[in-house]
Amino acid sequence: MLETLYKAPRLLFQNGVNPVHAISGPVGVSSLVGNAAKGPNPIEQLLYLTTLLSTAVAVGNLIPIPILDGGQILVAFIETCASRRAGPRLKAFLAAGSAALLAFLLIAVTYHEILSELS
Repeated sequence: MLETLYKAPRLLFQNGVNPVHAISGPVGVSSLVGNAAKGPNPIEQLLYLTTLLSTAVAVGNLIPIPILDGGQILVAFIETCASRRAGPRLKAFLAAGSAALLAFLLIAVTYHEILSELS
């Protein structure tokens, strides 16, 4: 499972894969849960899926985007190396920009998933 999470980011950007098609959002996750619940061993599959999703969220949270924990770690590291704190306006700008980026990605992925489910 951890090997899959390790390989996923590289595979996402290889061979011209569109990230919107490769990432699952709420619709895709609910479809996975439904399929796991209908499988031959639903309890085991749902526990595995829960473990996979929790691990993926934990790893994704470490991406160095300012609004995520990885971004906070990066900002703290840069502040330590520079021996001075970043201004609150800069931090607010970075947080707002990264929140907008993540919101756009969520909307794009969900839109794509809804279109895929309808066709």
